[in-house]
Amino acid sequence: KALASRLSVRLQAAVGSGLIGLPESAEPFIVRKKIFSGKAFTSLELKSEVKILTLMQNSFELCDVGVTPTIQSFNIQAGDPKVIVKDEGLKHYSYG
Repeated sequence: KALASRLSVRLQAAVGSGLIGLPESAEPFIVRKKIFSGKAFTSLELKSEVKILTLMQNSFELCDVGVTPTIQSFNIQAGDPKVIVKDEGLKHYSYG
């Protein structure tokens, strides 16, 4: 959830968060979510070419599509870290 909004800015993508199922249609791209504390539903149209969806827990059923997945390995070059953590050890103080 927290990553979706940051990623959408970088990718210039539309975000559908807290959705209750997979898209109803692909053209136009329509998704549904709960509103008003779950007492009502709304349909949203996401118009961007790139879309990021976050689904609520248990919002879709598992299904067997009869396809065996292939596993591919890849290497990621992360570059220089923006945060450096230094261990300065524990400092002991005595009171009294």
